Amino acid sequence: MKSDSREQRLFLKAFAISFVISLLSYFSIQGTVNYYLWLEQNDDAESVLETIGNVHSEVIDVLTRLNRLNLRSCSEEHNLMMRKLLFTSDYVKDIGYLEKQTLFCTTGKGKLSPPFVGGATPHLETKTGFKFWRHVKLIILDNTYDSLVIRKGNYNVVLDEGALRELIDDRFLWELVYLRNNKPVYFDGLEGLYAKPLPNTLDFLTGEDHNIVKHCDTVSRFCLAIKYDPEKTDSDSVVLQVFTIATSLLIGLFAYMISAKWLRYLSSKLYRIRKAIKQDSFHCVYQPIVDLKTSKMIGVEMLARFTDRQGCIYPTEFIPIIIQTGQTWKFTQNMMKKAISELHQIEDLSIDFKLNVNIFSTDVNQKSVLELTAEEREYKFKGVLVLEVTESEELEDSSALHKLRVLRDKGIQIAIDDFGTGYSNLHQLRKMNAHCLKIDRSFIQEMEDASIRSSLIEHIVAIAKQENLLLVAEGIENSIQHQILTEMGVEYGQGWAFSKELPLAELIEYCETEFSQE
Repeated sequence: MKSDSREQRLFLKAFAISFVISLLSYFSIQGTVNYYLWLEQNDDAESVLETIGNVHSEVIDVLTRLNRLNLRSCSEEHNLMMRKLLFTSDYVKDIGYLEKQTLFCTTGKGKLSPPFVGGATPHLETKTGFKFWRHVKLIILDNTYDSLVIRKGNYNVVLDEGALRELIDDRFLWELVYLRNNKPVYFDGLEGLYAKPLPNTLDFLTGEDHNIVKHCDTVSRFCLAIKYDPEKTDSDSVVLQVFTIATSLLIGLFAYMISAKWLRYLSSKLYRIRKAIKQDSFHCVYQPIVDLKTSKMIGVEMLARFTDRQGCIYPTEFIPIIIQTGQTWKFTQNMMKKAISELHQIEDLSIDFKLNVNIFSTDVNQKSVLELTAEEREYKFKGVLVLEVTESEELEDSSALHKLRVLRDKGIQIAIDDFGTGYSNLHQLRKMNAHCLKIDRSFIQEMEDASIRSSLIEHIVAIAKQENLLLVAEGIENSIQHQILTEMGVEYGQGWAFSKELPLAELIEYCETEFSQE
């Protein structure tokens, strides 16, 4: 059930992460696409406005030069000059001569008979005296034009309004305004478009219909606003939307796979133990070691335990991981410092009080183990420090045996843990020069059944007596086992018959009770 619940939480976390990443991807892609389209509009607007500026410059030049002429109206010389200016123009299609509201001659028709009398109100009049008429139907050289007529003084010029409109891509909606006293005056296009605000970052991300571009020509004082026409870009929008959604979903799926894998790793025992060693998150519990004859506590064995938000990991699970990751010495250092610091909080602790600490056989071969003999305060225990090592081939190395002798000479005692369960060698035992043997709990548990395995205890006791070693029996659970071991000559023991494993606070209470009875 716990495993199922953990998987469900992992799935929900991975799904939440992938959902957020999908959402961010969606808005990022949409924002990038919208910004790219906006830049495209911006380039088009700049290009159109540049052309409008060129047209404006040409119109000003033509009308200024004509109004400076001092020629008889509509004479051959006058008409020739107007035709020359028309020929050298890129945008002007026709030129006319007027007096007041009457048009007398044009480059296209020559002298008009009778003259044409107009009077239509211009659509726009600028401060500099230019007047504009839009959508004027004119026949020039047998062709009908939707024209833009611009007048100043006694002359007007005709522009092909259709050609000017074609400068703007038909995918765009647009509005051309004239700035009068810095206020926009409608001239052509979709009225009201220029008044809409420019897009901000949020508009690009949400895809709102605010992707307007505005540009102004400082000379002509005309401004252009353009934006994509939704009706003409629907198909492109659908394709982009499908692409954005599909890409976001793929990114989300990939994110789910990666995050699920990563979250599994974060919840794995390997990661939790690595993190615990790095952050020194293991805690100590202590099991009292008692004199079997008096049942008085003579010391404790420090045992490492680990619990985090995901639950506890047992020593049988985390010890192999510590070995696998090569963190054995760092782990031992952290736990030993912590245990020494905690036990110093116990008042009236005698100098004979033993602190048993398990040490990995592989670390005995490392030079760093000799740090325990240093004078640093963190390793100075006011009682007796006992290192429990398990017999192994690593301890046969002369370097390892030398380090054990150095430790012993510095007052640190050596105990052989789990004696008789694995690699047992009487010759090696003698060379190790240990202080005591610890009888594994597996022998004790079978004592009452008189099994062959339990009968080996007598041989272990005999070896200990022969080598002048003390004995500690582990895993004593009842008074019968206690009595039998005492009769066999085993000096010390530990197990639930005396006390469970105790956190520091409970150990302090246990010690206070013990010491008060002395």
